[in-house]
Amino acid sequence: LCGLEDSTLTSKFLQLDTCLFSFLSLSLSSLSLPPSIIPSSSLTTLHTAGLGQWSVINATGNGPLARQGVSVDKTGPGKLCLIGGTTSPDLTPDSLCNDLFVLNVGLKGWMKPRVQGDLIPPTAFHRTIVINTNLFLFGGLTPSGPSNCVHCLNINRMAWSKLETKGTAPCPRYQHSMVTAGGDFFVVYGGTDGVNTFDDCFLFDTSSSTWTPLIPINSQQPPARANHSAEMTPDKH
Repeated sequence: LCGLEDSTLTSKFLQLDTCLFSFLSLSLSSLSLPPSIIPSSSLTTLHTAGLGQWSVINATGNGPLARQGVSVDKTGPGKLCLIGGTTSPDLTPDSLCNDLFVLNVGLKGWMKPRVQGDLIPPTAFHRTIVINTNLFLFGGLTPSGPSNCVHCLNINRMAWSKLETKGTAPCPRYQHSMVTAGGDFFVVYGGTDGVNTFDDCFLFDTSSSTWTPLIPINSQQPPARANHSAEMTPDKH
């Protein structure tokens, strides 16, 4: 990030109106010798209009500890929701988190709402996506290993539930990509279980909780990968 003292290794980006928000989750600190890799809780924004300058947001309130492997999503007008992550670069089981924080962008303040229901396990490098008034979480690295569970957060009630899915589900994984595919659908691609890296692709129907493998129709499928990103465009992702 130009103008900041640390170099970004991994970061979560989210567009909100004319601003691009980045939750810096892992940085290479130039303030120590030798340079050290450390989790971070730095929140920065890029104003896409005008000069396009980065700036640090000094948010108040009960915010998250420094961590990596989080998910960040827009859950309402001017609201960002941050879930999970790990507070250690070593990914120890006791460093994994299942907490949830909401940032009011206009007030520049964090809050930690009361969450109910069937809570998610501590998890990092999972992926989340918002469809209508529900936030869906898939996969992630948990204390018992990689996961292939689907959890749903009702945003209005702040209540978690674990979905009983049908169809052929992806094998347990983390560091995959996950994008909306129109209507009630999302797509999962790639990821890793810590040993294998995947190049498979799956469609999930949130209205019926059904998985469907997507089979490529040509030889131009990207190679297996993890810790990548994907975005939906009008006719492809």
